Amino acid sequence: MLKEWADLDVREGAARIDPGDVFFTDPNHQVDPRLTLYTTRSAFAHLARETRRNYSGDCCLFFNFLWQRDKNWSDAEAEDLLDFEEWRRWSPRNPRRISGSKWDRELSALARLYKWATAKRYVAANPVVMREVLGRHGEMVSVPAQRAKDARSSNVKWLTPRAYRLWRDVGLRGYTADGRRDPSFRGRNDDRNAAYSDLLFSSGMRLSEGGSLLTFEVPALEESMKRFFDGRLAKAATKSRRERTFYVAVEDLRSVAAYERTTRRAVIRRAQARGVYEAMDDIWVLEKRSGRQRSILHFWDENGQSVQRPLSSLDVEDRQRLFVEGDGGLEPLWLWLSQDGRPFQPHSWEAVYRAASERCRKVLEGKVAQPPYFTPPYGQAFLRFEDAGRADARAGQAVRSHSGGAAGLPPALWGCLADGQGPPRSRERGDHPQDLPRSRLGPADPVSAAGRGRPGHQRTVGPDREDVGARPGQRGIGMSTRGRHAALPGDGGHRRRQPLEPGELLVWHVAEDGASKASYDFGQLAVGPRLQRELAEAFSVQCGPTGTWKTLPSSHASWMIFLYFCRFLAAQEHVPQSLGELAPDMWAAWRLSRTPNSTGSRQVARSPGC
Repeated sequence: MLKEWADLDVREGAARIDPGDVFFTDPNHQVDPRLTLYTTRSAFAHLARETRRNYSGDCCLFFNFLWQRDKNWSDAEAEDLLDFEEWRRWSPRNPRRISGSKWDRELSALARLYKWATAKRYVAANPVVMREVLGRHGEMVSVPAQRAKDARSSNVKWLTPRAYRLWRDVGLRGYTADGRRDPSFRGRNDDRNAAYSDLLFSSGMRLSEGGSLLTFEVPALEESMKRFFDGRLAKAATKSRRERTFYVAVEDLRSVAAYERTTRRAVIRRAQARGVYEAMDDIWVLEKRSGRQRSILHFWDENGQSVQRPLSSLDVEDRQRLFVEGDGGLEPLWLWLSQDGRPFQPHSWEAVYRAASERCRKVLEGKVAQPPYFTPPYGQAFLRFEDAGRADARAGQAVRSHSGGAAGLPPALWGCLADGQGPPRSRERGDHPQDLPRSRLGPADPVSAAGRGRPGHQRTVGPDREDVGARPGQRGIGMSTRGRHAALPGDGGHRRRQPLEPGELLVWHVAEDGASKASYDFGQLAVGPRLQRELAEAFSVQCGPTGTWKTLPSSHASWMIFLYFCRFLAAQEHVPQSLGELAPDMWAAWRLSRTPNSTGSRQVARSPGC
């Protein structure tokens, strides 16, 4: 370590920068203190870890885009953001264009940053143009004017238990289509991966929630007739920041218990033999648990001090530091472990799921009607139901991922599912099928009862990934293996085509889907050059990104009205040369010339100057 960095811990502590906090550096390796203030002292610091990861990557990408224009993040203007949107969503030069939903997330990240920066007077004007809309409760709320109209809030699909079991056996356990072990399969953690997937499938937990469980949070198997066991998720480990109950089928608990007794135990023994845990200097050793529900943890921290904290206050990073003294030495309390005995990161499960779905596609292609695929259930519950045979029979094939619902699910659970999924806004709050009151499901059985990056501007170690994330024990945020490289324009940057270029009378309209285009030549209008230019300028505003015409039929209908209106003006005794010369009597004559019906009223309302 460089000598001038010897007191790095002290300096970070004075600046209140903790391990895992986000910070940005420019290509000159300079840290912007304003951005550090934003990530550590604003509401951004209290967002969920996954949200901070995503928003950091989104901001990095926009900062890199600005750097190609020789601009700092604080120099951004509304035109820069419009060009950035055009590049990200519609430019044919961009090989990795994004959807409307992804753009809305990036826009939300930038709106949050620049709203804070505007309030602190770090920027002259907010580049994110806002507009007022009517909220769901009748109030007026401010939203970004560049929100995508084609964004899809959710695409929930249901997987039958039979299709899920085929996906698990082939993708995670290494079986063939006929149910036999594939000798070419080289998976080393098939029992761990299958147990984790069964747990999520049965309980409906999110990826990070199931991936951050501690060993004592898994419901204990008991000798009883119960088919489902319940457990509690701590609020700091959930996206909604609320404690809730989850339910797990008894057969899935057996899979988790088998993993703990075999693979997990062997991994810990190998790590202990290599001294992995003894070499870690930032661990907490649990001494005991107290309280009525044993939710108060007493442990020794890395400084040797006795600490008492409630389990509900420990976030994902804190949980990875918890250890207990076992017979053979230190053992992690984190349930899911990697090959080296360290905690397996929750976001790493995405790569496991992608690899399993890809293996299913290769092995089952041509052997089943539709190879199943399974994605980590962010906010989506994949509920196990009784009559799987009838549901698969109705699907008309052995394997099918279908939308809508499933036969045989008890009506009470359908009501619970409706309450848990709720309208889109309730899903944004983090509501989940497991956020349900225990009285709806019953106390015992819920079913029966009812890298290295390319040079760029601001970056977090690697600049151009669409997703970045912090790793435990590292300072700041580092690149993870998830996500993909986002494309950026070349050194010349990217500027969108303006609807109306200076000195021209040809107006271009690109629809919101980016594929449909149309041009309107205002030089053909039967009026003078000055009026042609004024009409073209008014028309181009509505065709632009902040205009109201999002489809070609909207602009074409208005273009036809402009044609009729100009023909009417050309037939007048005194032809006006500008919009300012339109007299009231001429407007009255135009209104009277229209057909007295809805079409005529629409033509008058869309006339230039109205």
